[in-house]
Amino acid sequence: MHGDATHFIALDGAINERTTRRALIMIALAGLSIGLAAAFAGHNGLARWIWAAGTIPVVVGLGFSIVRDVLAGRMGVDAVAFVSMAAALALGQTLAGVVVAIMYAGGNVLAVC
Repeated sequence: MHGDATHFIALDGAINERTTRRALIMIALAGLSIGLAAAFAGHNGLARWIWAAGTIPVVVGLGFSIVRDVLAGRMGVDAVAFVSMAAALALGQTLAGVVVAIMYAGGNVLAVC
């Protein structure tokens, strides 16, 4: 019986992680799309805010993932994506940030499939 409960908890964690990864790519894609629509409509300032809003959840999620990995004694190349997105936001290059967010989040979704 104990093994069944452990399997259920592991399965629940995998489902939550898969759902989170899919949500992050959808947020980043929506941010890019809506931001492009705003930019083409002449609302460049709004577009920059929308692109930032599409990037920030991916940066936050990646930040938590990096901390979790470091605490577990693992280190990956995800830090490069984190620095790229954070720097793009800090420098006001929000379109570049959301593009990197899509590449990172999309790669994670593909890795799970």
